[in-house]
Amino acid sequence: MIEFYAPWCGHCKKLAPIYAEAAQTLAKQNSKIKFAKIDDTAEKLDDHRFKLTGYPTLYFVDGDEVSKYEGDRTSEALVRWVNKRVTPVTEIKTREEIDAVKKALGVNVVLLTNQQSEIKKFRKAAQADQYNDYYFVGGDLAKEIKETQVSIFTNFTEPITYKGGIGSTFRFWLLKNERPPVVKVDERTVNLIFKEHMNVVMLFNARKDDRLTKVLTDTAAAFKLHDVVFAELRPGDTNYEQVAEFFAVDIKETRLIGIDGGMNQKAVYRQNLAEITVEDLNEFTGKLMDQTVRLQDRHPGQEWRRYPEGNRALIAANTIIRIVKCQKVTEVWV
Repeated sequence: MIEFYAPWCGHCKKLAPIYAEAAQTLAKQNSKIKFAKIDDTAEKLDDHRFKLTGYPTLYFVDGDEVSKYEGDRTSEALVRWVNKRVTPVTEIKTREEIDAVKKALGVNVVLLTNQQSEIKKFRKAAQADQYNDYYFVGGDLAKEIKETQVSIFTNFTEPITYKGGIGSTFRFWLLKNERPPVVKVDERTVNLIFKEHMNVVMLFNARKDDRLTKVLTDTAAAFKLHDVVFAELRPGDTNYEQVAEFFAVDIKETRLIGIDGGMNQKAVYRQNLAEITVEDLNEFTGKLMDQTVRLQDRHPGQEWRRYPEGNRALIAANTIIRIVKCQKVTEVWV
């Protein structure tokens, strides 16, 4: 693992103890992975594989192959991501191991196939995913497999199965199904919400009203198989104020909004939220998806008026917000 840094960079100084802690954790695990730092202002590394657009920039090097780290800036996330470079997928050889995976916490993705080419693609997908755990069925159990399929086992929903090869369709299916019915806006879900052209129903729950949360959750269950994401933010959540500002929502007011799949327009639920029912929200969501609900505010919030052209996403990851414009990323630390 290599960190490119500059001595004057405040973000590099903030990352330094985190980077050191991750290195120490791996050392305690008897890992062969080494952590290194390069002062890019003192010595320029003449290697076209490393694309440096700012500091700090982290790369994992495995022979001739390099992977850029773009995950959370925490020691836990770093350790998990680095370990997955080496062992992204665990082989399951017994039915007891399968039962253990089914009961494990988190999101566990299990591949059943007898084709090595699918295992190879599955391994690459696992390396790109720093959050979920990946397994494939091997040994004598693999001989019983008739067709390729992937199952997701979580502690918040019933098992879900995808039949087909590992490709872009699989990744989108996983993105839709690895989440609970109502998501928080964080680094795990932001790509789904802001970049996958999904319709979004978002509750800014300033009053922390549990009844509203239940209405949102019950409605989300009815739309599980549709291209719509339900999200909730409450005061105290990471990036609550930034996301509210992005969509021009007063942080002191409880608001329910809908955003169309093109991220061009938003609709505001104008009725009394204190009286909203599942039937009301079902109707609002259905109209949003059919584009018959009255969509307002051509640009959803102040941030879009500030960056009006080509703006595709607001990516919130812990303390960082990225405004993505065309192919260029502007980072604003808060």
